[in-house]
Amino acid sequence: IIEEIARLYGYNNITSTLPNIEVQPIRNNPLWDFINNIKDLMVRSGYSEVINYSFLNPLVLDKLRFAPKDKKRKLIKIKNPLKKEDEAIRTALIPALLNNARLNIRRGEKSLRFFEISSVFLHSARSQPDEILKMSALYLKDRNETVWQDEHDGFYDIKGALENIFLNLKIKNYSFSYDAGFSEPYLHPGKSCVIKINEQSAGFLGMLHPDISEDFEIYPETYVMELDIDKIFTLKLPKTVYQSLPKYPYIERDIAIVVSNNITVSDAESTILNADSQFIESVRLFDIYEGKSIPKDKKSLAFSIRYRAVDRTLTDEEVNGIHTKIIKQLEDTLKAELRS
Repeated sequence: IIEEIARLYGYNNITSTLPNIEVQPIRNNPLWDFINNIKDLMVRSGYSEVINYSFLNPLVLDKLRFAPKDKKRKLIKIKNPLKKEDEAIRTALIPALLNNARLNIRRGEKSLRFFEISSVFLHSARSQPDEILKMSALYLKDRNETVWQDEHDGFYDIKGALENIFLNLKIKNYSFSYDAGFSEPYLHPGKSCVIKINEQSAGFLGMLHPDISEDFEIYPETYVMELDIDKIFTLKLPKTVYQSLPKYPYIERDIAIVVSNNITVSDAESTILNADSQFIESVRLFDIYEGKSIPKDKKSLAFSIRYRAVDRTLTDEEVNGIHTKIIKQLEDTLKAELRS
């Protein structure tokens, strides 16, 4: 009826006006800002983001050697799946990344760096599953021959990407350590570790087991990791505090100790830093040695310790006293022996 009235009245007699639309500002979402920051850091480390469907083929859990009672096997089935192979909501991100790797290898790619940030859905006693935000990544070192010799393990490449995230987020109290209760059956038992923040498990990192690599038709020495984004987001991260450049010089001393193979580098570093001295500025590992002159069940760790005072130049006598105290603490705590 309105259109008929307007036609009889004359469209030319009706003034043209733009509609009044009230634009609402975009609400700030701290979680999305946090996720986008992590994505940007992973891209800077050379990783490409992938986005996979949130579905899972139940048979892939058999290929990954999950135990029958593993919580990831408690799948939530979809009533009308797009295809029979993807009939459940995924409980892990790693399977999709392995399929991504297999597809790219079949296309001739020899260097892969993927990551995905998405939710996994774990069975719970409630009516709805637990939705947990995770980040998983896959790294396959460049297999092309180059003129540059690069013999370091790919484990340290993917570990470096994680440390870059922790550095940006100002997370300091983290460690990569072996945990007797850790169980990811598709990882190499001797080349995997738990990622801990404030002594709490926040993910894992390791090399894919050779049998799993063969089953998925991907290259050996493929590394994967998983990080609990929800857990990290809830951390009380420290604020950035700036301080003036040091006015006084530092004194650096090296120390080499022989310890049991079950002692980790982080154990030794923590023991040194716990020497209750305000003058210890930094501790840096520069050598790990196993071989001639070292017992088979032991290893040598060499650290460079930097001492500095903020109000004066330290004397050799002061540093010698602190250094002796550190050696005593290493001997008492780790049963370490000073290597001559």
